[in-house]
Amino acid sequence: MKGYSVQVNKTSTMVVGGRAQEEGRALDGSVSYPSAAIIRNPTGGQTVYLGGQNVTTAGFPLAAGEDIEVDLVGEILFGITSTTSQTLFILRRGD
Repeated sequence: MKGYSVQVNKTSTMVVGGRAQEEGRALDGSVSYPSAAIIRNPTGGQTVYLGGQNVTTAGFPLAAGEDIEVDLVGEILFGITSTTSQTLFILRRGD
């Protein structure tokens, strides 16, 4: 397990990828082992929108105070905000 935080802003920001992706390799999503994570958007923040590399504010909304569990295989999850930056907390398993 690995716990970390990610600062998401108004441009597409990688939230969860495989270990190789987070080390700056295989950004094409070619990693083949699974990565599962719990993503927490703390209370008092703003909504973060989740999706692929070209995510927009039409992506999956993760409101302040909510969390989501994701399972990724060969995928990278990105986030974006509509105004200022927002910190997400990540607890990742599987690498």
